[in-house]
Amino acid sequence: MNETAKNIIKYVSLALAIMLCVSIVMPFSCYFALFTCSMAFDDSSVDCRKEFGALTGFTEVPPCETAIYQDTHGGFHGDGSTAMVMTFDEENGALLSSLLAETENWRPAPMFGRASDIFYSNGFFSAAEITDGYYACYDKQQESFDPEVFDTKEYSTNCWIAAYDCDDQTLYFYEHDT
Repeated sequence: MNETAKNIIKYVSLALAIMLCVSIVMPFSCYFALFTCSMAFDDSSVDCRKEFGALTGFTEVPPCETAIYQDTHGGFHGDGSTAMVMTFDEENGALLSSLLAETENWRPAPMFGRASDIFYSNGFFSAAEITDGYYACYDKQQESFDPEVFDTKEYSTNCWIAAYDCDDQTLYFYEHDT
């Protein structure tokens, strides 16, 4: 067999091996991609008021009109995000506003610094900058409610940030774990 024929057989064998690998690996990688993308879920069965209380310690959330819940936790070492948005009628919105005004660790808006950056760029909900309302943030690594702590440049971020917009009677919650 001449050298050209040997090279053709070598390259055809290589091409067949690559095609075989792709045909085996590709379905599994597609399955993995679909499975991991489906990890983010919107679960309307979650009681947002109860979940909000469990995560923040603030359990006095009045009944809301609408609630949206999304969670992507379940990744590597519990990495992921949780987002909630609850809207209130005028009466319950006013009640929530007065309760937050008297609650430790809730501050008058606007939010600032890294806490603000994380909150407003979360990718789950879009909130206009809240100027009339309250917010609380908690850095799980530093175990601190101090917004100044968020300005440290940690390699990972494990925190939650909640904000109430008095103008829209909307309560937002975002938890981020990396």
